[in-house]
Amino acid sequence: PGLTRWHQAVVSGSRCVFYGKIDYSKLFSSSVLGLVDREREAKQLMYALFTREHMLMMGLAGTAKSQFATNAFSAIDGASVFQIHLTKQTTEEYVFGPLNIVELKKGNIVHNTQNSILEADFVFLDEFFDASDVTQRTIYFSIVIVNESILK
Repeated sequence: PGLTRWHQAVVSGSRCVFYGKIDYSKLFSSSVLGLVDREREAKQLMYALFTREHMLMMGLAGTAKSQFATNAFSAIDGASVFQIHLTKQTTEEYVFGPLNIVELKKGNIVHNTQNSILEADFVFLDEFFDASDVTQRTIYFSIVIVNESILK
């Protein structure tokens, strides 16, 4: 996969293991999403969910991209959502969970993954391109591993 796939994979989307109840008529109605003139994005979201692929939203500041994602994920009953605003100072611990100190003292590197990106059905990474290169690469490879069903 090239750079284009990376951008699609890391911004927002669903893991291939979510089997919760989704009321598609509710999810894709513009009144539920609460935003004006977002029919194209709602259709893209529908395609992403049906094909179990990721969705990339890019646009000018203040165009309600984050609100669209928040409204869409909240319309899905029973879905666990991981959402984070990335910056240059965001470390892997914010995304994957803190290190387990007891295991670290034994010489093992183990993360407490509860409520992390690895446990979520849906992920929204806001301002992904503002993250450091190390964080971007780590997130990318974790998504590749999860999608290949190696992890878990």
